[in-house]
Amino acid sequence: MITLFSTNTRHVDGGAGYDQVKLNGSGLIDLSGADGSTSSNSLVNVEQITMMQASTTLRMDMADIFKLLQQSADNQLYINTEGALSGNLQLYEGGTVESLTNAGFTQTGTSNVSGTDYNVFEMGGYQLYVDTNVAVTV
Repeated sequence: MITLFSTNTRHVDGGAGYDQVKLNGSGLIDLSGADGSTSSNSLVNVEQITMMQASTTLRMDMADIFKLLQQSADNQLYINTEGALSGNLQLYEGGTVESLTNAGFTQTGTSNVSGTDYNVFEMGGYQLYVDTNVAVTV
């Protein structure tokens, strides 16, 4: 587990195995430049992203969601909040807000994993689990 206290962190590589990044910032956490290079905010080899503060908004590019899904050994990515906190997920493609369905994902239902309820979105064998406490444009 890796806990980030600053949005100024430029690169996190979880390496092999299951890795969770806990984002302890509040307000907007903008990782939309997370393109895998060390010159931008980037997450690599991370299977779970957890927002630790209430009403946090996580902004990411769709390309980075796909990258993390492809790097995962089980083709899954989890985005959640700590406990019952609420949060938001903003997904961007080409600089504009993108919905999961426009990006090709299909919501396939819900699943409870280790006590957390998730909305499950699938595309091409990949599964994106989004905590039911996290608002996302479908």
